[in-house]
Amino acid sequence: MRYNFQPMEKSPVIVVVGHIDHGKSTLLDYIRKTNTVENEAGGITQQISAYEINHQQKKITFIDTPGHDAFSAMREQGARAADLAILVVSAEEGVKPQTLEAKATIEKNQLPYIVAINKIDQPTANLEATKKSLAENGIYLEGLGGEVPFTAISAKTGQGISELLDLILLAAEMAALKKEKTNETDAADWLAEGFILEAQTSPQRGVTAAAIVRRGVLRRGDYLGAENSDCFRIKKLEDWHGRETEILTASSPAVIFGWKTAPAPGARWYSAAAKDQLMKKIKSSDVSGPAADKLPSAATANENEKIMPLIIKANTLGSLRAVEKEIGKISVPNLKIQILDSGIGALTENDFKLARATGALVIGFQIKIEKAAEDLALKNQTTYGLFEIIYKLNEWLETELERRRPRIEVEIIIGSAKIIKLFSQTKNKQVVGGLVLDGKISNRRAVRVRRRGADLGAGEILELQQQQTAVKEVEKGKQFGALVEMRHTLAPGDILEILEIERK
Repeated sequence: MRYNFQPMEKSPVIVVVGHIDHGKSTLLDYIRKTNTVENEAGGITQQISAYEINHQQKKITFIDTPGHDAFSAMREQGARAADLAILVVSAEEGVKPQTLEAKATIEKNQLPYIVAINKIDQPTANLEATKKSLAENGIYLEGLGGEVPFTAISAKTGQGISELLDLILLAAEMAALKKEKTNETDAADWLAEGFILEAQTSPQRGVTAAAIVRRGVLRRGDYLGAENSDCFRIKKLEDWHGRETEILTASSPAVIFGWKTAPAPGARWYSAAAKDQLMKKIKSSDVSGPAADKLPSAATANENEKIMPLIIKANTLGSLRAVEKEIGKISVPNLKIQILDSGIGALTENDFKLARATGALVIGFQIKIEKAAEDLALKNQTTYGLFEIIYKLNEWLETELERRRPRIEVEIIIGSAKIIKLFSQTKNKQVVGGLVLDGKISNRRAVRVRRRGADLGAGEILELQQQQTAVKEVEKGKQFGALVEMRHTLAPGDILEILEIERK
């Protein structure tokens, strides 16, 4: 089948980035709710993190990217799939570390960008101080010695949002975002290309992937291939509303059905009318995606270390990678983390059967646990955690790992004493008199006995007296009487080293 493509205006694809608390999500929510039909907004956008709006009779596509630093790879993938970035900066706080991280991603992907100075409705907002903060960090705004467009907004009240959307369309027009004219010969080889935003799996829908169509026309029934994923025929397409469709054009968010294996977020994909044409296109193209930030599947430990296996499940592949990356930052003495198994979807009986066999901790991120799996976990007393927020997951895991890490016992000498006289002996119990040479000696403490520099053995102080009065400890320079339990017979001149056992 041949297709004719006509040159047409390409809708800009926008990625919104910035510090986690600077109002990025509030901005996206305000734009979506005020620029889309009410019954079209919602549901599916929470899954594909992308939606379209209409402004001045023109379409704009927005990609949402999580703000937590664990999702930096996902933000980068959003930038790769976009034409233009919005860098959100709070008028209360100015530039933060995540702001600079987002700026680096934008520059790495050579994206034009607009700065949106948010929260101008707040009493503590300081627009001029924020502009200064931006300049100090190498972000030079228009009219202030630079070329970066900016606008002041309130994502809460909507102030300045219309002007921001106007600025987006102007920037897109200046960037000359046009679909390339594609002749019939080209169309016979390939139809569309784009980037994966996210992948999911469920018993009802199978493996699905949210994507952005960057170029061409994507059709149900086309063949599609992506990095590290088998080629397949598209079974079904949905638009960002979750409505089934036969065709999606450039800049459109899409949900693609029919995958055999989940593609990596950020991976580039191509589609074609025939499988051999698709393979020809893939071989001649650089189908590449970001390297996975994954922990090694195996860990090795030294003689003082313990391997702690983990089983991790998440709602999406992107979330799974982010969790793995965050776990990779955890360091616990004498313990090595090993991700024994990971995947997307609910926690199942198989996960807990594996956990029982290996002693693994089980972690679920933004997913549920099946009832049968929950019953098995209770029966086997398997430790598991379900989390919606990544830092809560980290806190829980660090606590669990600290409880499980092996301890090394270290002997600390807190005092020493010299035996002056042996008064009596009954089996292993001996009454002695002595003088504290250093530090202090304490009741119910372990002791090590040295005779002429050699280690004679270990014992314990059972009772301690000073001037025939029971005491808990005796300090340096004082004489004492003690009941010592030890296998070897003590003698005048022996040195008692008083030990404190510390577990590290």
